[in-house]
Amino acid sequence: MPKNVKAVLSGHIHLWQQVSFSSAHPTQFVSGFSGTAEDTVPMPQPLPEGGSPAPGAVVEQFSSWVDGFGYMTMERTGAEQWAVNVWDTEGKVRNTCTLTGSKSKCAKPQVD
Repeated sequence: MPKNVKAVLSGHIHLWQQVSFSSAHPTQFVSGFSGTAEDTVPMPQPLPEGGSPAPGAVVEQFSSWVDGFGYMTMERTGAEQWAVNVWDTEGKVRNTCTLTGSKSKCAKPQVD
């Protein structure tokens, strides 16, 4: 990725997740949990020791929500700062995250 890419926002059809790296990779949010059959196998918490999604990528923070429907909002709070909320279908916030530069962190490692 080019160095000026700070975050990747992806869609998918079966879950919500956040991953931030201690290596020089941009944070990623996967927001795809709003209306199709979902994965029901929980993500491991914590992630397996030494697990890496790509060569050289070192996971620092990880959060997920499996088997739940909702949506995600992002509100800009500064030049490189965002407040991220993960909502359920009843309008209740289920997780909160911050994104600063290329690093993100969520309050809950796993939404249940």
